[in-house]
Amino acid sequence: MFAWLYFLIRLLIWVILWPLRALRKAPGYVVVDLKPGMPLLDPVRRGWRRYVSGPRKLSMWRLNDRLSRLSRRSEVRGVLVLLRPGDFGAVQAESIHSALAAFQQTGREVVVWTKGLDLRRLAIASAATRLVLAPGGSVGPLGMHRDMLYFGEALTGLGIELDVVQSGPHKSAYEPLTASAPSAEVSEMLGWLFDGIFGATCTLIAKGRGVNEATVHEWVDEGLMTDERALERGVVDALAGEAETIHALSEGAKRPPRLTPLDRVEGLFTPPPQRPGRPGVAVLRVEGAIVDGVSRRPPVGLPVRGLAQRCGDLTLIAQCRQLAKAKRVKAVVLFIDSPGGSASASEAMAEALGELAANKPLIAVMGSTAASGGYYVATAARKVVASQTTLTGSIGVIMAKVVNAGLLARLNVNSHAVARGEQAGMFTSSQPFSDAERALLTAHMERTYSVFVDRVAAARAMTPEVVDGFGRGRVWTGAQAVDRGLVDAIGGFAEAVDMARALTSLPSDAPLLEPSGSRDTWRPPGAHPDAPGPSSFGAAMQWLSDGAGWVSSPKPLALSQVIWRPRGE
Repeated sequence: MFAWLYFLIRLLIWVILWPLRALRKAPGYVVVDLKPGMPLLDPVRRGWRRYVSGPRKLSMWRLNDRLSRLSRRSEVRGVLVLLRPGDFGAVQAESIHSALAAFQQTGREVVVWTKGLDLRRLAIASAATRLVLAPGGSVGPLGMHRDMLYFGEALTGLGIELDVVQSGPHKSAYEPLTASAPSAEVSEMLGWLFDGIFGATCTLIAKGRGVNEATVHEWVDEGLMTDERALERGVVDALAGEAETIHALSEGAKRPPRLTPLDRVEGLFTPPPQRPGRPGVAVLRVEGAIVDGVSRRPPVGLPVRGLAQRCGDLTLIAQCRQLAKAKRVKAVVLFIDSPGGSASASEAMAEALGELAANKPLIAVMGSTAASGGYYVATAARKVVASQTTLTGSIGVIMAKVVNAGLLARLNVNSHAVARGEQAGMFTSSQPFSDAERALLTAHMERTYSVFVDRVAAARAMTPEVVDGFGRGRVWTGAQAVDRGLVDAIGGFAEAVDMARALTSLPSDAPLLEPSGSRDTWRPPGAHPDAPGPSSFGAAMQWLSDGAGWVSSPKPLALSQVIWRPRGE
């Protein structure tokens, strides 16, 4: 009832404001202020937050949608992109480049103005018809560099060590905490990841700037360029300040074009509200570490594994059962941006997603990372889509426990254990695994790994032997995963949504639907979970408690190698 009342109010407002929108002139140019930290998708807003929350931070999905809408207005001549300094990820750069290039292909102008360029920002800016650099600005260093820190010797000096059991030499999530340098296998893997990401980025730049890749490599090897050198080498098209660039947009025109920020043109393209109950495509999210239990978001973003956003199997299972029963949901897009986590939670999620996929088409799309447990849950999908630079794969399992006996001895702290049962102290922190315990854990992990491999083999129509050759912890880029049959196609969220709509013959404007959350996360198959209440201080404390327990839990993890973002490109 409330949904219909809200729809009627919105429809009435839309009708009242329609004459004003019709009389309002469309801008000649729309200004897009691009800043680092753009999310791939809009954040979830449920319940009352949908109606009272402030403006959303610009996401790549929203940017792509708004540029697509702008391209349908003949009055819009182009966009002016203000590309701000900062660290853009490889997938973010690829997605923004794609959106700008698609807009340019409609015959509109894309002008990019920036104070400086590194490799990722040049990949974004290369989609421009005119790339302008501020006087005194710089280009470079162009390239990829990463300083890898290894704490094994430092922790050993403190009397702390990690006892690790893993399914293969490439499954190296804990290697920075146990070694003083990367192993030969990890060095090889980092090499092919760097090659894949660097190659894909250079290809974007070469295509956008209209040069061959050899020229781009020359730009990279030249290092740091002054503004004049960048202009001379053809990296940029012009040198001008922000105001001068804006004035140049009116050259050849009878009057200066109207410039309007992107967030102020929403009213020009607002379609009539959609009636409640209209069939559409649901979006399921697996974001952050995969854990046993419920999904939780931190009060603030923390770049610490286990203490950042977490996706719980109980929450996802409840949502899967909700969507399976929802009549208006005709297909589901599974968005994955996760380095993995609990192996048992990944298996539970994959099973629930498989049940959902048996009833409705399920398309998986990968964000920046869909590795290990993040790849595990994608096996239920009919099709898997990834960006060229998505980190994916890492089919494998790893387990570790902290051994603090040396530290306690340094502090003159004595430990005395009382136990019943031969292996009751297997996970104690006072001593490493014994040979018998290690043999038991290895057998347990090999069984977990074989379940993972069998699931991938069944999903990708491969033999377990072939999957094992791509597994044992190996991480691939999206393009490399396509070559190995682990991913079906290169694309982003928009392509996955279009694929889901096509499979169910839904129109191109069919709505995207979000499942509700749930207080009671255990529900029998087919039951609807309840909507969640507002977050509270108690919920935040529970998030901290769960995170601490997850980090310290010695259990099999479908966890990828430490996910990194190269700096200094």
